[in-house]
Amino acid sequence: MMTFQEATSLFFSYLENNRGYSSLTIKNYRSDLAQFELFLNNQSLSFDELTRQDVRNYLFFLKKQNLQPSSVQRKLSCMRHFYHYLVSVHNFESNPFEGVKGPQKSRRLPEFFTLEEVISLLEGNEKRSDPLAKRDQAILELLFASGLRARELCSLHFSQIDFARQTILIQGKGRKERVVSFNGKAKEALLSYQKENRVFLLSGKEDDGTVFLSARGKPLSERGLEYIVQEASLKASFPLKVHPHMFRHSFATVLINDGCDLRVVQELLGHKSISTTAIYNDISFQQLQETYERCFPKLFSKEDEHD
Repeated sequence: MMTFQEATSLFFSYLENNRGYSSLTIKNYRSDLAQFELFLNNQSLSFDELTRQDVRNYLFFLKKQNLQPSSVQRKLSCMRHFYHYLVSVHNFESNPFEGVKGPQKSRRLPEFFTLEEVISLLEGNEKRSDPLAKRDQAILELLFASGLRARELCSLHFSQIDFARQTILIQGKGRKERVVSFNGKAKEALLSYQKENRVFLLSGKEDDGTVFLSARGKPLSERGLEYIVQEASLKASFPLKVHPHMFRHSFATVLINDGCDLRVVQELLGHKSISTTAIYNDISFQQLQETYERCFPKLFSKEDEHD
């Protein structure tokens, strides 16, 4: 029977030559299997006689390393792949990691602004008088009013916008089309930018109809959009950190808090799955709890309570 070192050497050769895995993936797998070997040595175990209890002990070993759930999942994926290779190519009897589940990733609640914070930012930016103020105002207004993704806003063309109906035809992920609305403030900001700032930014360049342009008159990149909203917040003396996607989260949160049906929000955001949209329910409930605890503090200790 081959040694563990021989098995891993053959495995890495198989990944590189037969499966075409990247050098980074193989490097990560080497690290994972080296840690697994450490576990085997500490437990005086043989890699070719592993039981399900040994696998459970390995999971406990990983837990003690205080690893992120994603790191544990990657290590388990490596183990499953390694033993699947041994079963398929070297006639091992079974894969002890088959079907083993690791810790689930905790859902991280997205960052967002309250309605009052968004209004403060928009009103602060509106006071600017520099050459790019109207462009930045149109970007901020539209991001919040429509819930557009950053890449959707960057690739937006005037041919997609119906100013009369105040709607935009968006081709989202997977080429799925949806129609989003925008409010009167966003319309006013867009038209003002189109008439004044945009003409200046083009400066004789060919106009392909892209709505938002950089200072050099070129279509915005997503990184450029990030820079613009960050700079706009600084110029508007807004005290909080700002990222384009936070407007999308804020858009959804305001709708949910106002009682909008989750399916409607799903359609407006262009989410494929309702479970993706449901995270905004978690935000809404969290806000409810915080508001309740702030408005109704625990006034009495246990000793002061009466039946």
